[in-house]
Amino acid sequence: MKTFPKTRPTKNISVFLALAGGNKTLETKGHRVTPVVLHKRLKSSEHETFERTGWYLTHEFTGLGFGVEGHYDYCVYMANWLLKQPIAWMLDARLMSQHPDYSDFFGRYQAHKSAYKGKR
Repeated sequence: MKTFPKTRPTKNISVFLALAGGNKTLETKGHRVTPVVLHKRLKSSEHETFERTGWYLTHEFTGLGFGVEGHYDYCVYMANWLLKQPIAWMLDARLMSQHPDYSDFFGRYQAHKSAYKGKR
């Protein structure tokens, strides 16, 4: 199985984001290993400009964030774990919530986040 590289990306990729104000596709530095996109965090301001503020994980199919942001190494650690989770391969939020692993996924997710010993 393909995993995320330890080296930071140098090329821009298109990232689909599902935002409260509507969906957007933005260009930013990142790596894509379906179904997870690791990219520079884009923070919206009230003026619809975006600034880079760290690294972030997004679900490629839905554009929804995985709630993981911070140091690149930490995001790679979480992204490679997410690639092994069957629930991450569901095409939309409805299918995710109906997946048999849904009820215990978040406990395992939190435990894996807590086990990380490096810089966040």
